[in-house]
Amino acid sequence: MEQSEITLRAVGPTAQGGRLPLAEMARIAGEFQATMERIAHVILGASGGAGRRPREVVDAVRLELTGFKTGSTVLEISAPADVIFDHGLLERSLDAFFAGVEQVSRGISESPSEFTPQVLDGLIRLSGGISPGSIAFLEISRRGGPTVRIDDVFRGRVRALRRLVQRDEVAIVGRLHEGDFAPAALRCRVDTWDASIPCTFDQDLRDRILAAMDSMVMVTGVAETQPDGRIRTLDLLSISIVDEASRRDLGQLAEEQEVRPVTSLSEFGKLSDLGDDDFDQFVNGAMSARS
Repeated sequence: MEQSEITLRAVGPTAQGGRLPLAEMARIAGEFQATMERIAHVILGASGGAGRRPREVVDAVRLELTGFKTGSTVLEISAPADVIFDHGLLERSLDAFFAGVEQVSRGISESPSEFTPQVLDGLIRLSGGISPGSIAFLEISRRGGPTVRIDDVFRGRVRALRRLVQRDEVAIVGRLHEGDFAPAALRCRVDTWDASIPCTFDQDLRDRILAAMDSMVMVTGVAETQPDGRIRTLDLLSISIVDEASRRDLGQLAEEQEVRPVTSLSEFGKLSDLGDDDFDQFVNGAMSARS
């Protein structure tokens, strides 16, 4: 593979003047690399499910940054010279990526064969920072080959395919925490009674999620699950605030229920009517509350 085999161009306000936040560059490059690894894993006959990918697969499709151009920010990417266990795996993975992205961009009704739910999840994350005020679109080109565009329309089509391929659409109730509203991030966390679930969301949900911070909410989304069925991440589709009962402290509750401190044992009633066993049971219960 020749140098600068792949170019990745970011276009939008964030990338003006040939500058791009380091965190955003790392996110885009990392998601592109992870997508190559997932596709290669599928090509070799694996299910493409969650979990660590074999080291030989990771090495075979490893890419390196070879240049950075100003203007619209352009990353130049190529394979290292010492690719191990290749057997054309990187070429086949790139072929599948570009062909699949072109098909999705045309609005196909079913996912390309190499685009498993995990690959689609990665493409959703790759396009996660796209918004009018940040990065308008990503343009990925291959030397002597096609150029594909990752934009808001593409992201919507990937999300629609993700729901068709494996409709793990779930609804959960919990408290909404830790919102990150940077255009390149757009994530939050929902704490249920037994788990803390990382969530991602699109720009169109940003204001509603911001308004619901620290509230009890019901959210629906497409879940990425672990082998045991627990939710690993949730890509949000909708959110609504759940009404909570008004909270009152103990003093307010006591006043409402006309509860007063006990000053004499006689207030418990006629203790003489209690048998020894009943009295012992009462004393033991009262003393246990002090422990």
